[in-house]
Amino acid sequence: MPGSDLPTLNAGLELMVAFRILGAFEVVGADGPVNLGAPRQRSVLGRLLVARGRVVPTARMIDDLWGDHPPGSAVASVHSYISNLRRVLESGRATGVPPRVLVTVSPGYAIRSEDVDAWRFEDMVRRGAAFLGAGDTRAALREFDMALGIWRGPAYAEFTTSDWALPEITRLDELHAMAVEHRANAAIALDSPGAVVADLRAHLAEHPLREEGWRLLAIALYNQGRQGDALVALRQARHTLVEELGIDPSPRLQQLEADILSQSSAIARPAAANESSERVTSSTAWFPPEKAGEAKGAAGPETGDQIFGRERELGLLSGMSRGIALISGEAGIGKSALVKAAMAGYSRLGWQVAVGRCPETGGAPAGWAWVEILRLLTAQVAPADRVAAQIRRLLADPDAPRSAHGDADLTSERFRLRRDLAVYFADAARVSPLLLVLDDLHRADEETLATLVDLASELRNTEVLIVGTFREEEADGLAETLAALARHEPVRIVLNGLDQDAAGSLLAAVSGTTVTPGTLAAVTGRTGGNPFFLRETARLIAAEGEDAALSTVPPGVRDVLRRRFARLPASMRGVLSEAAVIGRDFDIDVLIDLNGNGEEPVVEAVETALAAGLLAEPEGGGLRFTHALTRDALYDDMSRMRQIRTHGRVAASLERLRPRGVSALVHHFVAGGEPSAAARHCVLAAERAEQRFAYREAASFWGQAIELTDEKDPELLVGRVRALALCNKLDEARKLRKRAIQLALPHADHELTARVVGALDVPTAYRTEGGGEDSPEVVRVIEETLSQLPEGDRAARCSLLTSLAFELVGFEGDEAMRGAKAADEALAMARRLKDPEALAGALNARHLYTFRGDGDGAADRLRIGTELLRLAQAHGMVIVEILAHLILARQALECLDHPRAEHHTIRMEQLSAQHRLNGPGSLTTCRRAVWPAITVEHRTTGRLYRATARAHLLQDERWSEPISYHLPTGTER
Repeated sequence: MPGSDLPTLNAGLELMVAFRILGAFEVVGADGPVNLGAPRQRSVLGRLLVARGRVVPTARMIDDLWGDHPPGSAVASVHSYISNLRRVLESGRATGVPPRVLVTVSPGYAIRSEDVDAWRFEDMVRRGAAFLGAGDTRAALREFDMALGIWRGPAYAEFTTSDWALPEITRLDELHAMAVEHRANAAIALDSPGAVVADLRAHLAEHPLREEGWRLLAIALYNQGRQGDALVALRQARHTLVEELGIDPSPRLQQLEADILSQSSAIARPAAANESSERVTSSTAWFPPEKAGEAKGAAGPETGDQIFGRERELGLLSGMSRGIALISGEAGIGKSALVKAAMAGYSRLGWQVAVGRCPETGGAPAGWAWVEILRLLTAQVAPADRVAAQIRRLLADPDAPRSAHGDADLTSERFRLRRDLAVYFADAARVSPLLLVLDDLHRADEETLATLVDLASELRNTEVLIVGTFREEEADGLAETLAALARHEPVRIVLNGLDQDAAGSLLAAVSGTTVTPGTLAAVTGRTGGNPFFLRETARLIAAEGEDAALSTVPPGVRDVLRRRFARLPASMRGVLSEAAVIGRDFDIDVLIDLNGNGEEPVVEAVETALAAGLLAEPEGGGLRFTHALTRDALYDDMSRMRQIRTHGRVAASLERLRPRGVSALVHHFVAGGEPSAAARHCVLAAERAEQRFAYREAASFWGQAIELTDEKDPELLVGRVRALALCNKLDEARKLRKRAIQLALPHADHELTARVVGALDVPTAYRTEGGGEDSPEVVRVIEETLSQLPEGDRAARCSLLTSLAFELVGFEGDEAMRGAKAADEALAMARRLKDPEALAGALNARHLYTFRGDGDGAADRLRIGTELLRLAQAHGMVIVEILAHLILARQALECLDHPRAEHHTIRMEQLSAQHRLNGPGSLTTCRRAVWPAITVEHRTTGRLYRATARAHLLQDERWSEPISYHLPTGTER
């Protein structure tokens, strides 16, 4: 219910905490108030809530908490406070689940909650003001009653001595005062003046200078028939204003006094919505819904003024008729383009539009942006006589008379000048509404900013809209100005990168071609959706093609980035250059190890880069260059020699800290000129992949190792041949084995030859044909090598005999008999050698000869399958165990023993699930198709065979057996 302090349920039905800011600062969970810890930790939470959901950079947090002298442990302390707060705010969050309330968002932290009483209060007040402006006073009164019902006291009362809290405290106090007055206005309009008199008197006791409160009190008293009390209230207002400020009441208040004295009938009418409520409502939008597509813009021949993907932001601007709008974002994000579109829209509605730009270089007169605005406006609307002299003086007109005050009181002179500016703008707005744009406020001088703050106050009730743009990463000098403007409730528009659809439209418009989806995704990622970066990349695509966009930094982008880098101290640029060598994503501990100068300079450089928007902190941890182009520009600016040396140092750091990060190690060792070290890590990675049954990944790592050694090491080829065979790439494996045999033979090493030839002999259930085109040559090599080996049992002889048996499977006549004899010899020798792997291979080869038709093949298959199963289980050979169950399941079907076949099929499934092997699923599906085929259930058989085919197409890389199925006579293959 509205006004309740109980925690709310989110969409996932997870109980969340409620934040109480109004009155005592506390957080309420399911079990009552939460212990927020020590004062500084409470301040961290308070600072995040003050930001109203926006990100608070870590550097800003440190400045706000410790001021100019933070301790060296400040970053660690902030991280500790955040961790502690997350524990109490989400006590039920499971390990590994990302936080949902206090979240990490580059370059700092933010609160994500719908249950903050101050935020709900503000929403209710705004809705009430909107209802009031639309004339729905009853709905407005209801909203204001609910809002004031949750106001338990001054906001952030615990932090009234903290500079970071004061602007928000002031803003919320102002919003509360406005809510009291709006409620009184609505109640008076509903002919209930008596209900508000006491509230307004209490309100004016706290805010005696608020003329609107005095006006409403006088009207309420008058409508109660208390004309004398109404006049007393107005005279008390006059006395307060004269005593406190030395000024008379406003014309509006003076007119009300005259109306009461004359008993004007105008007073009896319910009060209309005042100016404050009008500010909350929207004027006629100049981008109506049916024209929203025009936000993608009509453009010039270069599409330089065209904007993409900013419909929502344009809608926000189009709904304003007065007040302040502040547009922020990084360089090139499209602030000026958005403002240009807004200017065009307002111009079409008959508004006067003027732009003032804050100069980038020094030497311009103070307040230059306002001078530019005045030069444009005075050409359209001449200043009235009472302010003409000051306006001409500001415009540096040589004929302008000097102020009678001279230069003795510069402060007073500036005050009068700003008041005259306000008068001029107000006069001009009576002719037609004004849109005043201040571009690049982050470069503004003190006079420009001070004038902006003054005018925001002076013009708040006029039809003047002031729009300011600034770069968030360069806005440190705007802190006081933004705090001062906060009381006027500016509309804040923060521009982020374009999404992929908008980026694609921009690229197509500028390059004149539609880029491929892969290139679009890559370019959007590299540029972070920054429109300027995208535009420059599009021109590069038009000139050099898509490939250039994936590897080249466009010249215009490079120039912009170099200017940003130049603002950083040289030592920090050095740290960022080292980070660029590591890659777009990196960990700070690796960077510290690489830098070698200790933790402090690296952390300082990183914090500065985070604040500047060059780096971000992804939710998954670590650090990341905001744009790949930023990383590439830093990297490309290094000399080739420095790049190579730094890559070598990165590889050394990774070898110490991330020894299992093989891809990164290989990359940096190769780039650092150490291919042999890179090949060594590829071999380690391939062996680890094979242990996980990731044979395709293993084949890739073996391939990298081969490339790094120029294909000179036959042992590396052996590894890749076996991996390729295990992921069913038999043709490629056979071709590579042929190359390996050619490399091995000159070594005259019989053991090496045996390993090379036997690399293709992986566990297999059946082969339908005897090898490939190279089989005769392979058989010749095997037999020659066997003849050269000493007599007796040895591993090499056993391996070669097994290979010979595999190679001759499927041949007829003498070759088939030679193969069977070789299998028998290999099997006997393997038993004598007591080598489990050799025995498994020999049993596998012998099994393939049980289908020749001589002897009791089914009994042989049962015996071989049973022995293979025992052997595999005894020595942990998972693939061999699956093969054994496959052999036994097929043998059971041959004997029409369906229960036993199903038992072995289930065991295959269990082993596949246990070791995360997807491929054997196709084998079990095919096995189950055989029984319905035997029992003439053709529909079921067809369905299962189709499922088998689909499973083969989707086969997992970690299991891919080169298999062919021997089915009972009469069944379909």
